[in-house]
Amino acid sequence: MFAALLKPRPHRLLQALINGAVAAGPLHALQIGANDGVFVDPLQPLLRRHPALRATRVEPVPVYFEQLQRHCALPALAGRVRCIQAAICNHDGTVAMQLPDPDSARGTYRQGIARLQQVAAPQPVAGPDWLTINVPALTPESLLRQALSPRVDVYLSDCEGYDIELACLMPFARMQTRLVYLEVQASSQADAGLGDQLGRLWGLLGGQGFNQVVWDGFNLIAWKGPPAAGSRRPALIPAA
Repeated sequence: MFAALLKPRPHRLLQALINGAVAAGPLHALQIGANDGVFVDPLQPLLRRHPALRATRVEPVPVYFEQLQRHCALPALAGRVRCIQAAICNHDGTVAMQLPDPDSARGTYRQGIARLQQVAAPQPVAGPDWLTINVPALTPESLLRQALSPRVDVYLSDCEGYDIELACLMPFARMQTRLVYLEVQASSQADAGLGDQLGRLWGLLGGQGFNQVVWDGFNLIAWKGPPAAGSRRPALIPAA
């Protein structure tokens, strides 16, 4: 079913696919776990490069959300980006998160390892500077009512071990999503648990027409591409 697996450079494929797709018309991206919008961020450079790309960017941690808002207030992004402070899960209200204290984590790899309290993740809770905080929570349905558009051409998430479970909650068919980019680290769970989650993800993506997948052990990209005989160059199928 899938043309590629365990090949390198999903981030380069993301760039190539968006570079090609924006020539055919506007795109809307939904990014969950945007952090400050700059730190190891795959979307911000593409937003600055392509005026036809719009984005709804979601971040639950208050200090990082404030920075995200500032980084998205550039004149070049005016009217094209909406920032929403929330964790996306199976209920509306609030949810607990764990993270290293931003005062000590900012600017290091630890800045990106906030996660929902109940989620197993690569980095165990360690050290006295870890915090537990309550943040706003939204279901995918509530999020889409607040997003720039309910149609999501490109879906991105970086949620520290929660990405596959969250993807299984997202209504990709209704969103008309053509490209999915997830953080999926091979070390994020016990091998058996990760295998079960990947099986669920393959079933979800394959059942909804995603026919191209690349995973490098850290990030996974899946997209709806033209038939393999049509071209060897990666491309999204045209929007419906």
